[in-house]
Amino acid sequence: MAKDLFFDRFKGCLYGQAIGDALGLGTEGMTDEDMAWKYPHGLQHYNQIVQDYHRKRWKVGDWTDDTDMMLCIAHAVIEDKDVNYSNIARHFQMWAQGEPMGIGLNTYKVLNVADYAEKPFEVSKLVWKMSRYQSAANGGVMRTSVVGLFPSHITECAENICKLTHYDPRCVGSCVIVSNLIHALVYGHKAPRYQDMIETAMDYDERIADYIDLAWNENDINKLMDDEHMGYTLVTLSVALWAYWHAKSFEDGLLAVVNAGGDADTNAAVACAILGAKFGFSSISEEYVEGLIYRNQLDETVDGLWTICRLRQVRQLYTETEKGLTSRLFYQVAMSLSRTAEKTGLSYNEINILVYYLLIPLSWTVLFDIGIKIPLTTPILLLAWLLLWIVKRKHFRKWCDRAFGMSVQFLLFFKRIGWNYELASVIICVVLPLLIYAVLIVNIIC
Repeated sequence: MAKDLFFDRFKGCLYGQAIGDALGLGTEGMTDEDMAWKYPHGLQHYNQIVQDYHRKRWKVGDWTDDTDMMLCIAHAVIEDKDVNYSNIARHFQMWAQGEPMGIGLNTYKVLNVADYAEKPFEVSKLVWKMSRYQSAANGGVMRTSVVGLFPSHITECAENICKLTHYDPRCVGSCVIVSNLIHALVYGHKAPRYQDMIETAMDYDERIADYIDLAWNENDINKLMDDEHMGYTLVTLSVALWAYWHAKSFEDGLLAVVNAGGDADTNAAVACAILGAKFGFSSISEEYVEGLIYRNQLDETVDGLWTICRLRQVRQLYTETEKGLTSRLFYQVAMSLSRTAEKTGLSYNEINILVYYLLIPLSWTVLFDIGIKIPLTTPILLLAWLLLWIVKRKHFRKWCDRAFGMSVQFLLFFKRIGWNYELASVIICVVLPLLIYAVLIVNIIC
């Protein structure tokens, strides 16, 4: 898959979750009668959200516990550069000991057990047993989107991260289905079909299959809502899959789920994480992106997680393919750029652009000027970058993302002559620069 499309869907998933959560807060807990009274024309914009006793606890454009807990997982993975269930549990508990607005009852019970961080799975299972094996809330599936972005071991991670607070097999199965669907959409794999999901459901709890079937066959999303079981993991799963199968665009799905009421923030968080992975960040209206008041924090998380996941993906691809010279060069360059991004705090795309559009060309101009004994091209290049920085400094990261995407499209053009992306990258980004260096150095010597 083209790397810009990969990043677009990767980012779209996390932004989709946050946007669905933030807008869904506006109708959370509402019945059809509540919706008709408070939003006679439907809810479409953040600034329409009524400020009643429940919703006024959040600022307009803020997300709730759904995205908070998703970020706990992401931040733990960024810290460890790997998946460490104990550290994820610690992040959950630290969040719960702060101001966890909107925290669900089951999650609250689990995370407030004193020795939870030392024995998270045992505590979670105990709380489930104390519910007489009935507790199957959507607190696990609401945060599982980020698991789908991991490069591998999706089922294992989805199961265990769910069980950190929600042990019921209906919760676990919901997380596995959503995470694997997101993973397939983001990484360009064949997405699970209806029958695949039914088979997965039967591995966990046969009751899951009924809700998948409902999402597949029902055209009206309101028929999926159940006011008596608001917050039930299988209702959320059903609504999310309905959006995946029936929504024609990100916004179409977002508004359909939000305006169905019920546990709308969680339903929309899960549904829109899937839709963001399906349609990409570029499909999301700027209004919904800019309206998130903590989008800078979200951007940092996206970049940090992207760097780690991409690094692990490159390693995985390298170990799964023949290790010829081209593969080794591609791997080493990608690894070097990823490590540099990690150490500098810049995104992978920013490092690519700075290296290939500034540092390498700047070294060429210096050699060229030495050769002609006139400082001509170097000042021109530096002036051009200075002007670019002045114009784009507020949106430099976005500009780098676009420039990186254009570079990828350029490299993919060489498929027409039989070069795959890896080979084109090595020839254009490694071999050609070295040839230019050789010509310039020979010019100086001669």
